[in-house]
Amino acid sequence: MIIDVLKDGFKTVKEHKWAILGMWMPAFIVGVIANCFSNNNAITAAISNLSIDPVTALNTLQSSFALMFIFSILTSLFSVSLKMGLLKSDQDGNFNFKNAFAAFDGMTWVGVIVIDFLAALIEAVLIVLFAVVALLFFFAGVNQQNSFFFAIAALVALIGIAVFIYVSLGLAFIFLTYYTDTKDTDLNNGFIKSFPETWKLMKGHRYELLGLIVLQFLISFGVFLAFLVVVVIVAVLFSLMHGSIIAISLATILGILIFIAAIVAIVFLDLWFLMSQIKFFERLK
Repeated sequence: MIIDVLKDGFKTVKEHKWAILGMWMPAFIVGVIANCFSNNNAITAAISNLSIDPVTALNTLQSSFALMFIFSILTSLFSVSLKMGLLKSDQDGNFNFKNAFAAFDGMTWVGVIVIDFLAALIEAVLIVLFAVVALLFFFAGVNQQNSFFFAIAALVALIGIAVFIYVSLGLAFIFLTYYTDTKDTDLNNGFIKSFPETWKLMKGHRYELLGLIVLQFLISFGVFLAFLVVVVIVAVLFSLMHGSIIAISLATILGILIFIAAIVAIVFLDLWFLMSQIKFFERLK
């Protein structure tokens, strides 16, 4: 199944690359803008100035965190909307640019925000719960100078990581489940019903999804290593030319070409992997 969805995703992106790229652009642009407004330097400076000018510092912190919160919601909405749009397009056989805004059809975006909040809350509770228990055993080990408590702390931490991954995989397609199954069947509680529905959908398929994610990571890492090898080889070759004008000119041209190729590869991998996950969801259905 993993290889099949990768092949299907690759084929779909290859056949509809320009349409899918166009659908991808709104989410990318919103993400870039959000990153620009996530001014960590301003937050750091405001915190350091709390004792000097607390009023100005607090105003800066409030505005910075407000912008970060707004753009984090927008980034999530556009990202989810892209997945919904790709699913709709693949099912209809027509990759239309307007499908990139599928989450903004009616009140769907409200359900997305609520689901995003609830899913984040569940994951946060799991992290805090296991972290607190692990820290309690860790500090008990420090106080008692007993390695047994350190072993228990490590075990709790490992169990916490495993549970977090298990839950995250179980909720991986919650937005798509909401979009296809529960959004229209129950307008008031569809976002709540999407949790048990996606949990049942992923039963017996978590390891396959984990395998897909791991394989996608390995492919990305392989592409990164390939570019790294090319860069090293080019750098070594031109270092042997003793910095002549021709060598510098060729190095500049090759550097630009390698940079462009890297950008194209990154974008294509992103679209390919995204489409492969859509194919995975469709096979589950």
